[in-house]
Amino acid sequence: MAISGSGTGLKIDEDIDSKYADTDALRRRLANESRAPDKMRMLLRAVVLLIVVMSAISAIRGLLHMLQAAKREGGRPTGTGRLVKDPVCGTYVAQQTALSARNEFFCSEECRSKFLTDTR
Repeated sequence: MAISGSGTGLKIDEDIDSKYADTDALRRRLANESRAPDKMRMLLRAVVLLIVVMSAISAIRGLLHMLQAAKREGGRPTGTGRLVKDPVCGTYVAQQTALSARNEFFCSEECRSKFLTDTR
């Protein structure tokens, strides 16, 4: 660093001015280069958000499709099969375990016998 004194004041050498100018240029260049990763991060976040939204839409459509299919079949979907409603007490029972009579399904022998005696 070359500072030379002349008379009453100090004079800054031209070398120092050029070093400061180089430093400012380097700072501007680094600032511009550091924006590129920020833009990439923002783009990556947008892509991830799009994937999450598309997955959620797909899941909702799947659930709606499953519910509509169950409605067409006349029961509620379960993991083991269809649920059917007992016409006497209103209880939902898995069709595989329900008792049946006259195309109706019942939760117990008591409900089935009530139904058969009431409909005669």
